[in-house]
Amino acid sequence: MMKNERRRIKVSIVVCFNDQEILEENLLKSLRQQQNIDFELMAVDNTRRKFLSIPSALNDGGRRATGDYIMFIHQDVYLCGIDWLDKALNFLYKLPNVGAAGVAGVDSNGKPVGFILDRGRYWGRPLGEPFPVQTLDEQLIIIPRGVFEKVKFDERFNFHLYGADYCLSVQNLGLKVYVLPLMVEHNSLTIGTLNASSIESQDAMLRKKYLGLHKVIYKTTGNLGRKRDALRKRIASLYSNFFFASSLIILRLWKISMNQKIVLDVGCIPLEQHALKKYLAKKKFSVGISNNNRYLVISKKLGVHDDYVVAAPERLPFRERSFDIAFLSGLLEYLSKDKGEQVVYASEEVAKGSIVKVPCSCSPIDTTHMVFRSCWEVNDFKGRHYRTFSIGLKQRAFPCILFAYKSAYI
Repeated sequence: MMKNERRRIKVSIVVCFNDQEILEENLLKSLRQQQNIDFELMAVDNTRRKFLSIPSALNDGGRRATGDYIMFIHQDVYLCGIDWLDKALNFLYKLPNVGAAGVAGVDSNGKPVGFILDRGRYWGRPLGEPFPVQTLDEQLIIIPRGVFEKVKFDERFNFHLYGADYCLSVQNLGLKVYVLPLMVEHNSLTIGTLNASSIESQDAMLRKKYLGLHKVIYKTTGNLGRKRDALRKRIASLYSNFFFASSLIILRLWKISMNQKIVLDVGCIPLEQHALKKYLAKKKFSVGISNNNRYLVISKKLGVHDDYVVAAPERLPFRERSFDIAFLSGLLEYLSKDKGEQVVYASEEVAKGSIVKVPCSCSPIDTTHMVFRSCWEVNDFKGRHYRTFSIGLKQRAFPCILFAYKSAYI
């Protein structure tokens, strides 16, 4: 793109927010770092519930937007890189017949497309170039202003599926939907809090609108199709819920109680916070520590811990044996082996007992399909005198998870 052409391109950023701290820590912090880009911010304040649905708030902001492109984004999304917007416009400028673009979606074969950090866990695989998809996740959608003037968000949808609906609508006009090869960090507060009946009603509405045109509707929150597809989705959801809560089951089997314990959550990974909060109901005191302040903000909003510390997990700023239990869940798989061993050693120093949950490569299930192949094996923990237990099925969707526990008194 020529420089003089780029100067004429402007992007409007529309965000509906109901939490100023989440907005400041995520989206606004990343926008302040953007360089070589002309953008306007349309922050729609919904703290007093002026708008009954997210689509209605976004439509309000979109109507007032003046940019060539309008980016509709959630308050809890962080754009990774000082040139994120600059790269996005470069991609969009070269793509043909763009109806919408985002960072996470599902193609017409049901394959997830995109690569993001979602609440502390990597989702998808890295892309080399923009890729066409059927639908996009609602966390971030970029729409040419000319397209938005013709098609608005369907305000009958609430927080769920308005993005998928929009993608299907613009494709009916002969336009294309793309996932861009750009990284974001999504730190949602809605972990485990979505209302099942509301989701089902939104799914039914989308199915009624489009299943005459599409045999199956593929989306990031599960596919919509025939009854057997719905049954498969329900079974997968039940298994995923069990898989997510399995760490608590294992601890109960090992008779490890948190009653009146002082606990350290190393990493404070957002996807683990709801399960951890339930398990810590009778603890005496707990601390969350992370070098990512956005994770600590999420945990604090959920009311998980009593105190929070910003520090590197491999250099824990606490006295020796000052905690009864240290949790390392969802953290080690994204660290190098050397750094991960430093984190494990640090947790053993400050706590009388350490509990680890990590994908394991030494199992009946090959983990090569994962974004990052797990570098951990059962013997890594057995050699350090941990009790170990692994759980998983021989399916690519569910890699084997290793649970390990070590007490200072073993």
